[in-house]
Amino acid sequence: MQRSQCSGEEFTYAIDSFGPSVYRLAYNQLLSHQAAEDVYQDVFAALFTSQKAFENDYHLKSWLMKVTSNRCKNAKRNFAKRPEFCVHITDETLPDSSVAASAESENTDESPIWEIVDGLSDEFRTVIHLHYVEGYSTEQIAEITGTSATTVRTRLFRARRKIKLAIEGGVEKS
Repeated sequence: MQRSQCSGEEFTYAIDSFGPSVYRLAYNQLLSHQAAEDVYQDVFAALFTSQKAFENDYHLKSWLMKVTSNRCKNAKRNFAKRPEFCVHITDETLPDSSVAASAESENTDESPIWEIVDGLSDEFRTVIHLHYVEGYSTEQIAEITGTSATTVRTRLFRARRKIKLAIEGGVEKS
């Protein structure tokens, strides 16, 4: 998708094609529908104003995932600096969102394993999500997260071990 500026049609295509993935990654990182929607909007605003030319859909999706990951890191950093501005809102109190509903309807697995994954630290949740839900390789995840492929493989290994122990009822120190 070579372009010098994002047209309305290309922008709509990006939202329709990759919006649920952006939302899922943001929610996976922030564990808040409201915060995930904020990041979602921020990521697509960045796309709309971006002058970047994308070679193909894969390049566009990778860029969106990297921007989403970075925006989530920024959001967490801002929450830590200004906790008085962070009102805890449970998901039950939020109205249904078309973005959230769309992303949740595409959830690949509603099993209890994902509840265990939600309890993992950010670094483990991210690699599990990007590998198993989005289908990225360790090298691609490394590029998105700004870490080495070896670090990604180690995090995947440790996350799988923690999930296995949780399923078996074991307890492991973090």
